[in-house]
Order: sequence, then structure tokens, then C-alpha cells
Amino acid sequence: MSEISFSFDDKIYKGQQGEPMAAALLRSGLLYVTNSTYHGRPRGIVGLGVEEPNALVQLASGTMESMLPATVIEVADGLAARSITGIGALPDLPEEARYDKTNRYVDVLVIGAGLAGLMAADEHLRAGREVLLIDDQPGAGGHLRHLGLELPAALQDVLKHENLTYLCRCSAV
Repeated sequence: MSEISFSFDDKIYKGQQGEPMAAALLRSGLLYVTNSTYHGRPRGIVGLGVEEPNALVQLASGTMESMLPATVIEVADGLAARSITGIGALPDLPEEARYDKTNRYVDVLVIGAGLAGLMAADEHLRAGREVLLIDDQPGAGGHLRHLGLELPAALQDVLKHENLTYLCRCSAV
């Protein structure tokens, strides 16, 4: 990973390309990112993903999305964001982002590409089934990724299997 600069609330921070904004802000010593909506009390980062209730930010560059958890925004050079207190503002410009949707028919759907999900996918692949593996994170590994640990080699091979379709940064409905 390479070090990059991004701004949050008009202050420049350093981070590693692709890491969550929340991680870069915490490493920089920022303990709270906003205040509560009604009482103005400081709110810090408490989650690892989409479940983050406090660290909601509005992108001031790129797609300019209005309410994203800082835990799911991957920092990139020149990214600009600002804190919000649970009330975002919609951008004035027309929406340019593309949101893909797909309908798939497979033998097995596995939701979550952590250790358990990869082991389940492996079991079904060995049985000759077609598997769709969906995860909301930018890469496989679940909590191993958050700990900076590598996937075991056998599970890395699962991701290369010809009967596996792996979709990251996705939701299943």
C-alpha cells in the first residue's frame, strides 16, 4: 500500500491507499468524528463496516454521496469528506454514479467471504456445485483482513475456482 493524503473537515490526513477512512482517522489520533444530532455530544467510531452508527460522512469530492459510514469509504489521494450529524445534504449536481443490479441463478449462494463463508463455498465447490459468493467488504477474509492477516492458502484457491463467482462490495436481497 502507498501513503496518500485526503481531507476530512478541511484538515489534511495521511492514509494507506484503499484502507477505510475510519482506520486512517483513528491512526491519526482523531477520536471522535461528529457530535450527536440532538445533544451535541462527541461521537466516535464504533463499528467495522456498514453497521457504523456514528461516523457518518458526506463526500465533498467524487460522487459527493451524503451519508456514508467512514468505515466503508476507502481513502484515495485527494479524497475530501466532511462530518455530518446524521442529517446529510443532497448534492446539487445530477447523479452520475452507476448502480449495477444482477439476477443470478446458481446452485448455492454464500453470503460473506470470511473464513466460514469461504469454507462453505469450498465444500459446495468440491461437490461440483456452482457457487455465488457475495460480500460487502472490498476483499475476502472477513476479520482476518481487519487484523492484517492473510487467508490460508487453501482458502485463497477457493477464490480462483472456475465454478465460483465472487462479488465484493455487494449486497444480496
